[in-house]
Amino acid sequence: MKKIILIISITISVLVLVFVVWRLLILSQPTTDSSMLDEEETASGKLQLLSSEPIFGFWIDLSGNIYTVLENGAISRLSQDGKLEPLSEQSIPSISSVNPSSDGLRTIISFGYPTKESFSVFDTKTNRFIPLSEGTSSADWHPSSSDRLVYIQNRGEKNVISTFTVSSQKSSELITLSQKGLRLDWASPEEIYLFDLPDNKSTGSLWTLNISTKTLRPIIKEESGLMTKWFSNNSFGLKLSFVNQLPSLEIIDQQNRTLAKLPFVGLPSECAEALSENRIYCAIPDAQDNLNGFLRRYLKKEDFYADSVYAIPTNIGIDQRLENAVMPISSPALDANVDISELSAYNGDLYFINRADRLLYRLDL
Repeated sequence: MKKIILIISITISVLVLVFVVWRLLILSQPTTDSSMLDEEETASGKLQLLSSEPIFGFWIDLSGNIYTVLENGAISRLSQDGKLEPLSEQSIPSISSVNPSSDGLRTIISFGYPTKESFSVFDTKTNRFIPLSEGTSSADWHPSSSDRLVYIQNRGEKNVISTFTVSSQKSSELITLSQKGLRLDWASPEEIYLFDLPDNKSTGSLWTLNISTKTLRPIIKEESGLMTKWFSNNSFGLKLSFVNQLPSLEIIDQQNRTLAKLPFVGLPSECAEALSENRIYCAIPDAQDNLNGFLRRYLKKEDFYADSVYAIPTNIGIDQRLENAVMPISSPALDANVDISELSAYNGDLYFINRADRLLYRLDL
C-alpha cells in the first residue's frame, strides 16, 4: 500500500513540475499587441481626403499650411480640421497654371489661356494680386526667393526675357529672342532654362541662359516629346522623350548624359522630391503597354490613367544601380482608379489631386 502511495506521489510531483515548466515557457514567449499591429497596418499607405469640393491646384508653404485654388479662382487656406479659410474670392477665368515660390508665400497664377493669357502674383500675407506685364507668356520663381522671378514678354516679333522684383515691382531685361513659344525654368541662381512645350508629335530642345554673361548654351537638341524636371539643386533631372514613337524615362545630368534608364514610363512633372528622405516619388501609369501618344492625350486631359507611386532613392549614387533600387509604394488605398496630378511631398507624406474627381488627397507613408 505504501508503495502505491509513493508511486502516486511521484507521478503527481512530475505532473506538477511539467505544468510549471510549460507555464513558464508560455509566459516567456513574446506577445503581439493587436492594437499596435492594427496601427502599423493602417498607418502604411493610408489615403485621406482633404478637400470637399473640386480644386484646380494647391501648394504647401514651409510651415505646412496648405493653400488651394478652386476652379473658379477662389483661393483659400486649408485648416487642420479640413475647413477652407477664404483668402481671395476673386473670380479668375480659365486658370491654366499655379506656380508657388520655394517658400510658398507667393504664387504665380496664369489665366485666360488660350484667348489672352495673363499672369499675376498672389501674396498670401497681404491676400493681394500683383499683375505681371501685359504680353507675359511664361514665368518662374527664383529657386530660393519669393521676391524675384523671371518672365518672357511678347513684344511683336520680339520676346524679351526679364527678371522682376516683387517688392519694388521693377523689371530688368536680360536678353531678347526671336523664337516664340518658349517656357522658363529658373533652375539655379545663375542659370535659367528655356524649353519648348512638350508634344510627342514634334521635337523639343532645352537651352540654358547664364544670367551673368547673358549667353545661351544648348543642353538638349531636337528630341521628340521632350519633357524634363530637375532635382537636388539642379544636379540631375528626369527626362521623358520618344524614340520611334515609344516613350522612355531616364535620369540625366546637366550635359544630357544618361545616368540610368528607369523601368517604367511617366511624366517628370508628376514626380516630387523629398530631400529629407533622399527620395523622389513618381506617379506612374499602371498601363505601361498602352502609352503611345499618351503625352498629348494626357496634357489635353483626353484620357485618365490609373497610377501607382514609386520611390526612387537618391542617396546611393546616380548610376546604373539606381534603376534596380526603384521600389513601389504598396498601398491598398491606390488600388482604386486614382489618376494622380500635382504630386507634392511634405513631412513624410504625399499630397496630390485626383484627376478623376479633382479632389485633394494625402497619402500617409
